[in-house]
Amino acid sequence: MNTPVKRRFPLWLTLVPLALGIGAYWLVWSGFRDRFADDIRAVLPAATTEISGFPYRIEDEIKAPALRHDSPGLRATASAEVAVLNRGPWQPDLTVLAFKQPRFAVAVPPLAGASIALSAPLGSASLRLDGKRLARLSTHFDNATLTIGLLPVPLTADSFELHLREMAPAKSEGAAPTAAPVAQFVLKGAGAKLGGGDPLQLTADFNATGSALVRSYAGWAQRGTLELTALTLTDATGEVLTASGSAVPQGGRLALAGTLTTVCPHMLRAAFTGTPAPPEKRLRVAVRMPVTVQGGVVTLGEPPVGWETRPVRGQLPPCPVLRR
Repeated sequence: MNTPVKRRFPLWLTLVPLALGIGAYWLVWSGFRDRFADDIRAVLPAATTEISGFPYRIEDEIKAPALRHDSPGLRATASAEVAVLNRGPWQPDLTVLAFKQPRFAVAVPPLAGASIALSAPLGSASLRLDGKRLARLSTHFDNATLTIGLLPVPLTADSFELHLREMAPAKSEGAAPTAAPVAQFVLKGAGAKLGGGDPLQLTADFNATGSALVRSYAGWAQRGTLELTALTLTDATGEVLTASGSAVPQGGRLALAGTLTTVCPHMLRAAFTGTPAPPEKRLRVAVRMPVTVQGGVVTLGEPPVGWETRPVRGQLPPCPVLRR
């Protein structure tokens, strides 16, 4: 009886499915690459794209990127020595960026003092979009300097984190005295110093309210407000200061009313007046001090009567110097 001869397939045939799979994935990856290049050119028309990263990522390195926006309600600039942009395939709404020598500046010309500028040797960011809405922008900067128009001196820190997100406006505002939050801004600083003061840990949480997403100053100013939900300063010993308040546009300036709570009232007073802070022990119970800004004039109220006789924490280090 003759034994049937087994058919042998050439070895190269076993590689055909693998080659087809790689080729199909290359076509898909190329589609995401082309979309990434289009998105870059839409923001930076003069940029030369050289996208790489196959198969796991989509990456482009751009030399000396620069952006500028100039309108009656907003002026903004952004630049860097180098920017590296990354996306993962199938994640076109999430972009991760790394910067060398980033510089950013934003100002609202109709409002005096409404400006912020940042510079740092290194920085990074992640940007997630939900259609045209900014779902989340998270940034981190090392050894950064932050200049805020409402502060008399720059703010520096070993590291800064800035987070921004837009929230879909509520469908019905009802009889609420203020509109619903439409944007949130969070600032965190490690080793933060105000004009050469002692290093502190800073956290601040702001909300912008309005009837719609903030797309113009004129539209926001009709009913919009800025709400300082919480601001906290701490050192190695504990909490030094907390603040909350609300601001509204008024006559080309922000009118603000808020409350500062601190265990170091002399430190706070010296920071506002720009005078040397006297040696001060921390109070065992914090005191509240009202603060207002009206017509560009800052007024810091006094603590409650009799606060000078409150017990202090003699075993703890003295109050830090908030500003030098």
